[in-house]
Amino acid sequence: EEVTEAFKSSTNKLKTELIVGGVTKSCIDGVTREMIIFQENDHTRVDVDSLSTASAAVDRVWSFAACYPSINVKILILILDDIRNLISEIAALMGIPMQRKLNAIRSDPKAPKEILYSTEEAAKKIFDVGINCNIDAYKTRALKKVISSPHVGSGRTG
Repeated sequence: EEVTEAFKSSTNKLKTELIVGGVTKSCIDGVTREMIIFQENDHTRVDVDSLSTASAAVDRVWSFAACYPSINVKILILILDDIRNLISEIAALMGIPMQRKLNAIRSDPKAPKEILYSTEEAAKKIFDVGINCNIDAYKTRALKKVISSPHVGSGRTG
């Protein structure tokens, strides 16, 4: 529940920043749709494919900084860092029960192979999203250090 609210709050901040930065409504609407990861009827359940799509949308949002010079890059980096951390946390939370399910299926000799394969595929997707978000989060943290440096924008290099 807490993660759900934090994710919604961060995506709302992102939408606001994109509007202020002059990003077109169609781009904002597209990204907003891609960032919906919780099922409509159950705001605690996340679809694996939606999580992957949201992660890709974060990458796409970063490209807006090059196209729209009026975007405040410092704020964008902070918001994207929050969203990446939340996606990573959600993936980790999803991975625990998924791994339990996978272990139970693997231990059942009568389990249908199709269910085993589909569960393995879902577990792999969750793992991949978490890994990719963690890698991108490290990049974002490096950017945060660069933009918070007292020498950024001062013309000094050392």
